[in-house]
Amino acid sequence: MQTASFTIRFPAHLPREKWQYCLDQLADAGGSAEPIEPHVFRIHCLKPRDTAKVGWALFHTHFASLCTVVETAGNAENRASAYPSPARA
Repeated sequence: MQTASFTIRFPAHLPREKWQYCLDQLADAGGSAEPIEPHVFRIHCLKPRDTAKVGWALFHTHFASLCTVVETAGNAENRASAYPSPARA
C-alpha cells in the first residue's frame, strides 16, 4: 500500500492555537503530523480513506484559509477536485 503525504505551511503570524487545532483535527481524520520547520508540517496518511478525509479537510474546510498545501507525495494530490465530500465519496 502506498502512503500519502501533504506538506502544509501556516503563515508566521497565525497563533499557535489555530495551527495546533488544525493539526489536531487532521490527526482525527487519520493524518499524523511531522514538523519540518517552523510553521511547516508533513501530514502522513497510511490508508487511502485517511488520505481522502485529510485532503477534503485541507481543501474544502476553513483549513484552506489557515494553511497552504505546498507539496504532496504518494497518492495525495494538490487539487481540491481530487477530494469530494466524504458523504458523497
